[in-house]
Amino acid sequence: TYFDEKSSQDDGTKRLPTANILDDELGAIPVELKEQMISACSSADLDSLLDVVECLAQKYPEAGAELQEMASNLKYDDILKLLKERS
Repeated sequence: TYFDEKSSQDDGTKRLPTANILDDELGAIPVELKEQMISACSSADLDSLLDVVECLAQKYPEAGAELQEMASNLKYDDILKLLKERS
């Protein structure tokens, strides 16, 4: 992934790095998988979250890699934000 020129929002906070392929993949993740990830993040269940991410990474490698890195760093709030922005 890369940071584009619009990587900062007007309020000065940085957005997560995005690329078109990542956005496309995140948008294409089935609702059922998104709901499972949201549930896992909401309960801070890292094992369940990583299970879902591993499953979706086979079909969505860019999204899987980004979500796995975020999960490994316990970025639950960032994952929730990312999923909700693309639902």
